[in-house]
Amino acid sequence: MAKPIREKILDEILARCANISTKNAFEFTVNTVKEAGRDKDTHAPQPLDIIVDELEVNENEDLSYPGNPPRVAFDVEYAINGYARQLDSSDTESNVSDGVTPTQMGSAIMQTITTGGGWYTFGGNAVIASLSGSAPLQAPGHEGVTFTLLVTYRHGENDPYTAG
Repeated sequence: MAKPIREKILDEILARCANISTKNAFEFTVNTVKEAGRDKDTHAPQPLDIIVDELEVNENEDLSYPGNPPRVAFDVEYAINGYARQLDSSDTESNVSDGVTPTQMGSAIMQTITTGGGWYTFGGNAVIASLSGSAPLQAPGHEGVTFTLLVTYRHGENDPYTAG
């Protein structure tokens, strides 16, 4: 079954993050890579998890254009949250469970998302993308890193399944 362009882009982001493994010359292998989805308030992330959250979708009128067929552009913002390691109840860096440093997690995410010529098209589905600098993950009991990925994509006015 065909997927809308926005879902194809998210699938590509998840697939790239899932490539973080020692088999691909990274220092560690991620446990789980998933979309935050509807259960984002109930999931319990573990060290080495990556959770991708779709934050906001807005129409981009500047990159939409009339024609036959007309094309509609959108900006979608994702938070890519890398859970590097878990803190114990004292919440100090000296009391951490197994995992990696936030710097290691951040480097791996940055490398896997932006590797390859044309990385910003996400398999030909996006017009452009930009990855922000990292910020500390805001999650109680966890150390990690968050990136904001802004992706602009376009599809037919009445056809969300075909990039344009």
